[in-house]
Amino acid sequence: MAQTNDSLFRQSINQSHPQSYISALGGFGNIEPLIFEAAIIPYYMLRLNQSKWGIELSPKVVLRMYQADSYPVRTPSYMPGATFYYNISNLQASRKASPLFVFLTWQHHSNGQDGNFYNNDSISINTHSGNFSTNMIELGGFASMNDKSKSLQLCFS
Repeated sequence: MAQTNDSLFRQSINQSHPQSYISALGGFGNIEPLIFEAAIIPYYMLRLNQSKWGIELSPKVVLRMYQADSYPVRTPSYMPGATFYYNISNLQASRKASPLFVFLTWQHHSNGQDGNFYNNDSISINTHSGNFSTNMIELGGFASMNDKSKSLQLCFS
């Protein structure tokens, strides 16, 4: 049974998502020893049926429990974002359709703290309670082959 244009659009977009996860006894990256790290990354698509474009919203949150006295869970990292997707190819409802998408993403990253960014020495960064936030914009594209026997995705940004 051939896929509809809508299901090809959703399937292609879903392949490009970072996934929610829980890691035990560590985390991803160069951070202090952890009991666990969890990323909660839901996605909400705003799109009209048969449209070649869509806007996706994600309120990503990362929680960490540190290996320290009282096993603290400090303020989570908040990374809300919005991505505009546009299908520049002709989505055909066939087994081997290869949709080609361009996207524009805006994402905010904040650690939810309100302390000074630097420690009292004015040199080292306050990684315990220092305020951090930044915004990011990414422009890119990707193509994916939707076939039950093969999965291929090419990305650039």
